[in-house]
Amino acid sequence: MHSFWRISIVAVLLFVLAGCTGLTPSEPLPLAVSISFKAPERSRFSGKGAGAGMMLSSTMGAAGVAIGIAIDEGIGKDIQAAADAGGIAVKPLLMATLQGQTPLPLEEIDTAAAGPANLSITVKRYGFVLQPGAGGEDPTAAQFILSLSRAGADTGNPLELNFPADFEWPGAGHPPTVPLAQLKVSAADIEHLWRDALQRIFTDSRVATLLQQ
Repeated sequence: MHSFWRISIVAVLLFVLAGCTGLTPSEPLPLAVSISFKAPERSRFSGKGAGAGMMLSSTMGAAGVAIGIAIDEGIGKDIQAAADAGGIAVKPLLMATLQGQTPLPLEEIDTAAAGPANLSITVKRYGFVLQPGAGGEDPTAAQFILSLSRAGADTGNPLELNFPADFEWPGAGHPPTVPLAQLKVSAADIEHLWRDALQRIFTDSRVATLLQQ
């Protein structure tokens, strides 16, 4: 009789163990990410036209300021053309950089079609900005103005970041730069500065805190 119960118990334990070994860990749910752009969705530039506009405004008034704005707009379009020719786009760079900062798989969604996102990113402006005093001829750095919000996070207003203005630069005192003339023709330099800027943004402690919520 005792042998029967021992055999029964062993059989049950073996059955349970077999069931446990057959279980696979559940896949983590993806982080739904929504990325939107404020118009115009293209690279912008700031720096050269501002100085020219100020000088011209003393003699031409508002028309001089408009000329300065047009100068920067033209430079921004030249840089965008170089990026397009090299197949460089901000959205895939942003997604790739973000994926490197979270263990969760990312799923880019259209909020209009798929509902609310876990993480919403609004790219208010991207491109490049002149960095006077950084050395070299027309040293130019990447620029990103982003708004980030996490669904369900008790953070109040979205996290607003302006790169490079909101970041500290110990040592060199300025962000990485490339001569402006080089950026107008080099997709590789455009990609390098954008990647570096996004890496610094998504490793910033403010963003890390938001992603962990």
